[in-house]
Amino acid sequence: MPEASANVTADAAEAVDGASLLDEVDEFLGRYVIYPNEHMRHAHTLWIAHTHLMELWDSTPRIYFKSPEPSSGKTRALEVSEHLVLRGFIALNMSPAALIRKLGDNADNRPTLLVDEVDTIFGPKAGEHEDIRGIINAGHRRSGTSSRCVVKGQNIEVVDFPAYGAVGLAGLHDLPDTIMSRAVVVSMKRRAPGEKVRPWRIREDEPKAQALGARLAQWALQVKQDLWDGTGYAVRWPNMPEGIADRMADCWEPLLACAQFADGHWPATCDNAALAALADLRDMGDASSTGVLLLADLRRIFLSKRGKALMDENTKPALKTGQLLKMLEKLDESPWKTYRRDGSALSARDLSQLLKPYGIKSTNIWWNKGSNSKGFYLNAFEDSWARYVKEPEIEEQTTVATDGHPVGDESILKSIEVEF
Repeated sequence: MPEASANVTADAAEAVDGASLLDEVDEFLGRYVIYPNEHMRHAHTLWIAHTHLMELWDSTPRIYFKSPEPSSGKTRALEVSEHLVLRGFIALNMSPAALIRKLGDNADNRPTLLVDEVDTIFGPKAGEHEDIRGIINAGHRRSGTSSRCVVKGQNIEVVDFPAYGAVGLAGLHDLPDTIMSRAVVVSMKRRAPGEKVRPWRIREDEPKAQALGARLAQWALQVKQDLWDGTGYAVRWPNMPEGIADRMADCWEPLLACAQFADGHWPATCDNAALAALADLRDMGDASSTGVLLLADLRRIFLSKRGKALMDENTKPALKTGQLLKMLEKLDESPWKTYRRDGSALSARDLSQLLKPYGIKSTNIWWNKGSNSKGFYLNAFEDSWARYVKEPEIEEQTTVATDGHPVGDESILKSIEVEF
């Protein structure tokens, strides 16, 4: 069996109750950090646990504490994590060469990298950090490497340095999809007046965190000894909750496995946390993707009473390009009225370019009265709607505003007047 993490030996102490230990870590985190909900606190607890079992995973999820404004508890989350994770260190002003050496020199001493203000590394003006971005991107897979030219005598050789390692991040706003899709994203908020946390005092609280981290290392060794069959680790991998698939499954598999190792309430708790993260991801995806937003708005239009009425008038299950553009402009909370760089509305060419990646194209259609023009058939959208757009609320359901008038998708669409 490989050398134990953190130099803990199996005979050094009594067996650790994994479920109780994770409960302690979870409670400890809640003393100092305000989370958006308990699911994200549980996810943070399990992410910390997974750093002590890095030999088991094919890929390691990042955890990203993000917020729209500073002073939202992101840095504190990393500070509290530093001594709970396996060999944690907070990277400040580290060069790519130093980072490569830190991560790749000795797999038995692999650290957990914690990076604050990561938006300065991944932001649009952070070109000088390209090497660090590449290392963080590559290191989520066990096979990930970072290639560098190394001078050996009079020769220059290309050397592949291992980049695999657990990474915790904190920053403002969203990061590139290469990070976000491989991360547990914790959307932090500034504390409300009634929310209280304990101050983090290094002299008092770091020793407490270190003691918990040592117990996590001891528990991890115990888990690995139970899994070792003489030739390798025989892990019974957990089943994914409904809807957790692809990159998200890669992300949550280690956390679900840690919950399974701990047992008790943790498997069910982790399932619930993963499903809560899935719901958040769907909301973020719809908000951040222009293409998905357009598909959703076009679905609203096609399935509205106004859209159905226009299709009846057209004598085709289709809408003219001009009709769609005018209706898109009328949607108050959508960007289409001022979509172009000069502030003008979405054009027919823009519409075509945005829909092209989804395999949706306009076509020449003969309408009633013998007219011919470009338009889109309803059935051209159905596959993309099923794949990318959440089911909308039933359009007949409306709410009543304070002025007594109904509000909602249908009331908006019924007010649209299309000239053609």
